[in-house]
Amino acid sequence: MFTIADVEKGYALIESGESKSAELTAEIAGVLGKYRKLKDEVRPIFAAECRKFVRLFYYISTVYNSWNEDLKKLAVYLDVLQRVLHEKPEGVIIHPGELVELVDFSTRKAIDEEAVLLSAEGFALAKVSTEVVPKEKSYSLIDEIIEKFNLKHANADKELKGIVENLSSNTDLIGNVRDSSPSAYESEAIDRISQLFVNGILSNDEEKSAFYAELSNNKVIKKQLASAIIRRIKSELLAG
Repeated sequence: MFTIADVEKGYALIESGESKSAELTAEIAGVLGKYRKLKDEVRPIFAAECRKFVRLFYYISTVYNSWNEDLKKLAVYLDVLQRVLHEKPEGVIIHPGELVELVDFSTRKAIDEEAVLLSAEGFALAKVSTEVVPKEKSYSLIDEIIEKFNLKHANADKELKGIVENLSSNTDLIGNVRDSSPSAYESEAIDRISQLFVNGILSNDEEKSAFYAELSNNKVIKKQLASAIIRRIKSELLAG
């Protein structure tokens, strides 16, 4: 599927950002072509193994606040790759224009997660399963948000998980994740999160209102919540 040299090159292109977008897309397209040639029963196992490695790397590295640079490169590379592999239902073709946007979106997400890793200071992460199954984590970012931004509200965990639960079951948003482009459904998820923040600010509960007022202008929290929601929806779509 790919070599260590491919990983080194891919990671360098990912770190280069938009300036190397076309070259990275071509690299990922090559791996995608090989992936499609795998046997039907092998493809989901390969994709699940990619996700498992990424989950375990970020979990272990964050807990111990230490990581191996070569493994980090592989984790970031696989993070981009596994998002591309499972972006469309089986049998649906990803056209060239879509692939460019998809790789760009996946690259931004992988860089966001790498940034969280590099700034980690003993986050209290939930237990991560090592079982190889075609599902993605849905709530892991919630604990990270609470710890990283030192959210003091007693019900912060409940409130943020409620937002993920609410929006991940929204029919319109599910349809957009299934049928539209990554930039479109990420934007919609962020818009819906912003509206829920406004609703929280208007709450009669002063503590709750202050909590959402604190979150309302934080773009990073909104993006990380959107990521958790989108992962949850994708996991359900794959399982269904």
